[in-house]
Amino acid sequence: MRGLLVDSSYLIALFDESDPFHSPARQIFADYFQQKINSLLLLWPILFETFSTKMSNWPRVRQISIEWKKLDSSGQIQFVDDTPFRDN
Repeated sequence: MRGLLVDSSYLIALFDESDPFHSPARQIFADYFQQKINSLLLLWPILFETFSTKMSNWPRVRQISIEWKKLDSSGQIQFVDDTPFRDN
């Protein structure tokens, strides 16, 4: 399996239709994750940064949950434990 590690700017572009990079982000997501050998790697600080910014009260959070549940059910999402990095 190949992993795609993303940062908050990609996640915001992926789900915010007003973002100028929304269309390319959606296309990359569709192209990459239709192949079941790929997985999305998420670091907790990136998720915190993403959802504590403009997306915290955002109506698309439900859509994010639906899409991530699909990835999870096919084993294509991994939440990376950042404890060793945090502690250092």
